Amino acid sequence: CWGDSHTQGYDDDLREALTGQIVRSYASGGDLCEHVAMKMGAAALYVDPFVIPAAKQSVRIVLRGEDLEPVDSLADLGTEGLSTAVIGGVKGHISYNEDEDAYYFTRADNAPYEETAVNRITRVITKGMSDLKKSDVHIICAYDEYENIDTYVDMLHRMIEATESDKYVILVYPYANYGEALTAEFGEHVVDTHTYFMTQALTDAGIEPTEQDLEDIANSYVPESLRSDDEHGNSIFNKLLTDLIVSKLTELGYIA
Repeated sequence: CWGDSHTQGYDDDLREALTGQIVRSYASGGDLCEHVAMKMGAAALYVDPFVIPAAKQSVRIVLRGEDLEPVDSLADLGTEGLSTAVIGGVKGHISYNEDEDAYYFTRADNAPYEETAVNRITRVITKGMSDLKKSDVHIICAYDEYENIDTYVDMLHRMIEATESDKYVILVYPYANYGEALTAEFGEHVVDTHTYFMTQALTDAGIEPTEQDLEDIANSYVPESLRSDDEHGNSIFNKLLTDLIVSKLTELGYIA
């Protein structure tokens, strides 16, 4: 499961629904599409030159995206699916210090090593990249922050290519109305969650819509009765989303 806090909402429900299956989630709250892409290796994530101490000692690092702009905060790039990472051949943990607004790297174990110099801007091998298996089924729900749909579609293609798997499901972001464009591009692999939550979700949940629900739907927004706050779904939302995913996985033949 790749995504942000919305994915964090349903991944446990998915584990419960898919008895006997291993469900791995690399979702972190605040991750945008490009950050999800970094974790799976579809977009490059770099680190500035630095020295890795011989001892198991944290050292401050500067992470950069594909455009070499700094990745500054946990809201930009959560550590789930990022760490444990490999930098310059050294396996270690990437952590974030909120007070300093900075990332740190620490060797993974206490074995005796020599100091390691990373002398040039170097690509980070993320946990998400290291864990990829060709037999994986990938569920992608990435928020589109791009200026046009074509850039977003291109990044989704890069994500799928990076997984080296032909088994994938793309969830239309619940608060974004571009199901038609994604379905035209990716066909049966798409679950149009936005349209579903605008039209069918309250009925399936057995909820009589309130005035606020109707107002939200008129504004193309997830109805209040299915939200825990202004942005996130509640337990009913997560259960409905899980049912949609399981149905799609079954339809595509990925599960029995």
